[in-house]
Amino acid sequence: MHRSTILRVSLFSLLVAATVLLGGCQFFSATPPTNTNQNAAVDNPSTDNEPITNEATTEDNNAIGDQAGTTIVENTDVTITLTAKNFEFSQKEIRVKLGDTVKVVFTSEQGFHDFVIEEFDAATERVSDGQTSSVTFVADQQGTFEYYCSVGSHRQMGMVGQLIVE
Repeated sequence: MHRSTILRVSLFSLLVAATVLLGGCQFFSATPPTNTNQNAAVDNPSTDNEPITNEATTEDNNAIGDQAGTTIVENTDVTITLTAKNFEFSQKEIRVKLGDTVKVVFTSEQGFHDFVIEEFDAATERVSDGQTSSVTFVADQQGTFEYYCSVGSHRQMGMVGQLIVE
């Protein structure tokens, strides 16, 4: 081989080795995502009818920050704890992200009720005082969707809420 060919091959090999080494360092130095505590905000809904969202605390390792300083977990498993009493749900609004797998754990505190969102073909069983039922669905459509109780005229009497998929 010619000396210039050997030099080109050596430089090329050195360049490839440096690229692999730098890429490997960046890959292995990144913190891998964890699945701990990602539902902190939704597992503990407030009792003052504030919207339930899938926003997480800043302690989550797999969260992405936005310009406002809010940390939002994307494409997660979200558990919503929802209660019902005569003609009202504990939350009037629930917010999730497009693609989230949503599990609604529904409990009747008073009366005979269920939870229905037609667009996601999601419905719990009808339950009485102290009973619980759950339903899981993927929020695969963006928009605002009404959830309601399908028992008797409960929906017409205002037993409704909104699921907002962002």
